[in-house]
Amino acid sequence: MFEEEAELSAALFGGTAVKRTKQTKWNENAMKEDEYESNDEEWKQELRRRYRVDAPIPKDPDDTILIDTKKNLRTRKLSYGMRDKKVTVSMFIQKLREQFLRIHALPRWALPDEEGQDSDEVSPLTDLLSSAESLVSKTTTGFTGKSSGKPLPSGYISIRGVPDANRSKPSSTRINTVQFHPNGQLFICGGANQSLDLFQINGHDNPHFHTLQFRSFPVMSSAFTSDGKYIIISSTKHHYFLHDIAAQQTQAVSDWGRMIPELKGMEPPPLSTLVAPTFISSSENQPFFFFLGDGGYIYLMSQQSHQCVNAVRVNGDVSCGCFINSQQIALGVNEGRVNVLDIRMMGGKRGSGSGGINDSSVRCFDSDLFVDQGGIGNAVTAIAASPNGKYLATGTESGHVALYDWESRVKEYHDESSLSSSSSSSSSSSSPSSAFSTSLKPKGPPVVHEFDNLRTSVTHLLFNHTSELLLSNSASNASTSATAPFRLSHVESASVFSNWPKQTTPFSLCTAAAFSPHSGYMAVGTKKGRVLLYRLNHFKNT
Repeated sequence: MFEEEAELSAALFGGTAVKRTKQTKWNENAMKEDEYESNDEEWKQELRRRYRVDAPIPKDPDDTILIDTKKNLRTRKLSYGMRDKKVTVSMFIQKLREQFLRIHALPRWALPDEEGQDSDEVSPLTDLLSSAESLVSKTTTGFTGKSSGKPLPSGYISIRGVPDANRSKPSSTRINTVQFHPNGQLFICGGANQSLDLFQINGHDNPHFHTLQFRSFPVMSSAFTSDGKYIIISSTKHHYFLHDIAAQQTQAVSDWGRMIPELKGMEPPPLSTLVAPTFISSSENQPFFFFLGDGGYIYLMSQQSHQCVNAVRVNGDVSCGCFINSQQIALGVNEGRVNVLDIRMMGGKRGSGSGGINDSSVRCFDSDLFVDQGGIGNAVTAIAASPNGKYLATGTESGHVALYDWESRVKEYHDESSLSSSSSSSSSSSSPSSAFSTSLKPKGPPVVHEFDNLRTSVTHLLFNHTSELLLSNSASNASTSATAPFRLSHVESASVFSNWPKQTTPFSLCTAAAFSPHSGYMAVGTKKGRVLLYRLNHFKNT
């Protein structure tokens, strides 16, 4: 290499190239070693000169710069409790770290071993991606029905936005369904893009877990089974899909009506609206779900066999439904009527000859539930029951939301049933069917409160797991409505939270909503494909 450089230098600048031999190189190296050994002090001084070993450490010039925290809205909170709002760069970095730790607690893997962290423990995301066993288990964060120990205050709700639930795999089409897994570790969303995406919700990056892609099957609704092992996906088609989370296998269920004689030889109805139980405790495992059909038909399905166990028809068109508890379901019908069906009778006796349920074998009573005098005749478009069994909420196409005291109605119903049974046993002339029908004509439950915050048809009503929050949503666009189409209400005080949502909250096109099992998160799907995620700070667990 040296010879080539010498020849090139001689060609450019003149002179002769000096060729170095191995002996010359060895002699030069020996002379350097002798020089360094003989004059060690001069060598140390040369090192000090070259690398400035004894030079003082220079000060960071940026540390003298002062940052005014009042100029930016995001940095105003950093100087709370400080007289001087101008801080140095090092102090600014320290305040940012303190604020981050206040908002985002340290993860378990970051804790030292003496605080209970196993050094060989696998990270939650690694365990999630390597095995689906934790996803189908409900024992980790099962239903408790309790929040932080204190009741939720009214008037003001502490809530903040976090990164979107589908941030790691965004969508550009309408979101029709969002749902949390019973243990809170898994989240699903789907819509018009004919796919269902699975995410792990952590409030930071929300990593994408898996995608179920379908053909000519826009996802309209989806739900987890009560044991958390399967996902039910329905569309406007005549069949639905069942996904095994642990085995990562999806199968189409097209012969779901083979056990019902009335459905044999008939074209299966579309199964666009799926209703599954929410916030059911492990001790009260719900074995059923149902689909809403056309013409007032209800198809009760088994979560074990995934087959239809009975088909029920009510008077009028059914637009919505919900599980009141493990024994009753409520259906919203046109003209403001609500039908309540007893599941035990639906899955038990069957009418002879017809193969279905006849009128005398269904414990069904009709309650004319009207929001107010202005809502008479309006169809019930949304209905929800509180997990504690105290309340029943209904919403109509005019935007009225009514909250009913269902617990008092249940007590009254039991009292009327006991009186009717005693009178029928004492009277030999009265038939069982007539006594049964007289006990099933109750009056509607008392109204706790009526909410008039929405102006168009109510599309979603949802209670959180402690029954302290009621979510109500309208399908209207905020640009064409004077009021926001989304509300959070405090149930006990029957009041709406005034501080949220704000005018800047992007709720103009809300199409789906869901609470996490412990109400720590609230997910809101939009028409533009975003799944907004919010952290409810009152609830410590997610």
